[in-house]
Amino acid sequence: CVMRITQFRHLNFRCDSRLPGVALDATAENATATGPDNDFDGDGLTNLFEFDYINEPVTAPLAYLDPADPDTDGDGMWDGFEVNKFESELLGTAYNAALTNAQKTGSSDDFDGDSVSNLNEFTYLNPNPLLYPIGRLDPRDIDTDGDGMWDGYEILNGFPALDPSLTNLDLTGPEDDFDGDTIINREEFTFQNPDPFQYPTGFLDPLNEDSDGDGMWDGYEVLYGFPPEPNPQTPVSGSDFDNDPDSDKATNLVEHNYSITLSPIVWLDPLDADSDKDELRDGYEIEFNLRPTVADGEGSPNYRLDDPDEDGLTTKLEERLYFYNDTITWNPFIANTLSQTDSDNDGALDLWEMIYFSSLTSFNPSLTTTKDSDNDGVPDLEDVDPGDPEVKRVPFNINFE
Repeated sequence: CVMRITQFRHLNFRCDSRLPGVALDATAENATATGPDNDFDGDGLTNLFEFDYINEPVTAPLAYLDPADPDTDGDGMWDGFEVNKFESELLGTAYNAALTNAQKTGSSDDFDGDSVSNLNEFTYLNPNPLLYPIGRLDPRDIDTDGDGMWDGYEILNGFPALDPSLTNLDLTGPEDDFDGDTIINREEFTFQNPDPFQYPTGFLDPLNEDSDGDGMWDGYEVLYGFPPEPNPQTPVSGSDFDNDPDSDKATNLVEHNYSITLSPIVWLDPLDADSDKDELRDGYEIEFNLRPTVADGEGSPNYRLDDPDEDGLTTKLEERLYFYNDTITWNPFIANTLSQTDSDNDGALDLWEMIYFSSLTSFNPSLTTTKDSDNDGVPDLEDVDPGDPEVKRVPFNINFE
């Protein structure tokens, strides 16, 4: 009983200047928030707790927190915030700012390693600390709102770090896609991020659809294994945009750029020469606008076995010829007369000469009537491909089925 009376006398030493007599009149104390169970300075700690804090009243009767000052040690973080969040780490963090650095509990430290300082976790969206005396963000939790994205990542990119249920309207939630690159915000943070403590703000940029600046959206590159590689320890990779891994005469960038013109976006597969499986390769369909994401069937103007330009060559045959020699225009909607003419009267159709010699004058029938350049038993004049002994078909009597 004597000890408690002594404590209250020391406690009221701080409060008595606000209201004379509080050390004598408990009724006055309660009315003015100076009682032991009140919180005079609104820092989230009762007056009695502030007195008892790391205090042995007999030996250090004044070594307590200041019940009239929400931030006793003047480090910018209120006493209630420091006691509530850090007290188990280092006794005294709210009393002596100099004691905190070794335990990462100081105002400029980042206790949880989420790239937000302890002070900024306290002040984040905290216009009235009297309502939130222990802060809005949790300095001991890298992901205060539990949405899978670290506090620092959300703050850096302007996403709310509190209450993910409020984010859908502005596309800042974990399942949203703020930059519209077909990869959700949370996956932009976690992509190739085995050590978030080393990269707490993520690898991909959720505000930029093309993190590595190579012209291809992050979602497309991630889907098909062309990593954007924004890892600060490695060079940004932009070398894959000009590759053509499926050999369909359309680079990765060309296939990507065609895809993003569609609404909704339907990705052409850069690893599959015929994304829609209609036997017309993507590069040809892109070149002549044949809807490479739609397998056009019989009755469609893009059907592979039709001849929309009535030149005697089906769309599928013109597609194959395009891959033999793309210096000739093999537009399925514009008639190609090369298959009916022999303009130099040498006995070889212009079409055949252009495919294999790229010229109407380089073929001399007098020298090649019996010549067999590839030694396949078929004279050049009758050979579809005089340079390939495995190809022995008569010119343009070709079955591509």
